[in-house]
Amino acid sequence: MGLDDRILVTQYELLEAGFLGADIAKNPAVVEDIPPETGPDNALHQVAPKKGGYVSGFVAARARDGDPRIPTVQVETAARATIRRTLELTGEVVPVNSVVIATMIEGPILYCPWREGDRVQAGERLIEIECEAYRAEVQAAEAARAVAAAKLADMKAGTRPEEIVEAEQQVREWAEVTARTKADFERAERIAVQEAAMEQAAAAVEVAKTRLAECLVAAPFEGTVTAVHVRPGDIATPRAPLLELVDLSSLVVRFAVPEARATAVQADMSLTVTLDAYPGRVLDATVARVYPTLDPVMRTRTVEAVLSEPVELVPGMFARVELHLESSEHAIVISPDAILVTPRGEQIVFVVADGKAEQRSITTGIDRRREVEVVEGIREGEQVVVAGNERLRNGVSVAVPGAGSDGPGPQQERPAKADKPSDSGARKT
Repeated sequence: MGLDDRILVTQYELLEAGFLGADIAKNPAVVEDIPPETGPDNALHQVAPKKGGYVSGFVAARARDGDPRIPTVQVETAARATIRRTLELTGEVVPVNSVVIATMIEGPILYCPWREGDRVQAGERLIEIECEAYRAEVQAAEAARAVAAAKLADMKAGTRPEEIVEAEQQVREWAEVTARTKADFERAERIAVQEAAMEQAAAAVEVAKTRLAECLVAAPFEGTVTAVHVRPGDIATPRAPLLELVDLSSLVVRFAVPEARATAVQADMSLTVTLDAYPGRVLDATVARVYPTLDPVMRTRTVEAVLSEPVELVPGMFARVELHLESSEHAIVISPDAILVTPRGEQIVFVVADGKAEQRSITTGIDRRREVEVVEGIREGEQVVVAGNERLRNGVSVAVPGAGSDGPGPQQERPAKADKPSDSGARKT
């Protein structure tokens, strides 16, 4: 194996390729060790990458890019953008105005032509129940009232109105009874009892009329029939559902906010909604109602939102909601991959300037998972290291792929990564 077949790689790169530290010296691919200059991870080894495939191709490629003692990093430019702190939840499209039509009486269904999806107007006849028995009850109650009225009139006949009033007064004020005969008081009492019987008969008439009126069920509002539970000929029973009616113009997106965020949601707060029925479409919405109490079981607060743009909704649609809790305009944002956390809990980044890595302490604001607001520590336009920063030290020289001699080149693209929780954006170093 000639000298041209050998390349230099760092011990760290060998470890990346899958070698254990104790095995590096024993591996036949390692030809010669060169003493480290900056630490054991930067110790150099001469290797033969083609012999037995011991060193992976990407390690060999990295070693051939230049001096292996200068770490290669990828950078992104710190830019200004609008960033929001959001809360992602799920919800459902529900009607605010909905009703289950039922009745308080029993009887055969005479009229019910409706099917699911039919539109009805407010006051329109929905259900009619056989009412002959209830009409007879009204007639009987009216007859009983007439009898009571006749008896009362007979008792009052021949007696002057002022005498009746005086007798009734004496009944109420028993202490003055001595001025009247016992017959007068008994007569006044009978009149009072008959007047009460007259009122009772009148009330019975009203009850019978009410029961009769329930034979005809009308729509309480304009809406759409969503369920029909009876057909003509069925027997209606008290409180059993007959129809279900909803007002499709009252549809809202209803969702539950966890207790930890319950006080952060306010009326008129903006949010976005995505629906499976409209893939790829993001709909703007506004919080219309925040319930005043928490659900005692789920420990959540119910919130309703209305869409800001017209779109056809169907009750029961599944909705994904993104609440905008906080917004920062013209904020400096960077990738969370650029942020490291020291053992003391300090957040740091490395900025490339004049070919060297400069360590910066930063203060972060809103964390948006794929981007983080930097409140202090970085200026707009600076090149921030987003890959290869785990083992950097302040002031070390770095190589940026595609960069010229004057400094870092344009922002390097990195493979797309899946979203990760906002509290895991910073890495420990």
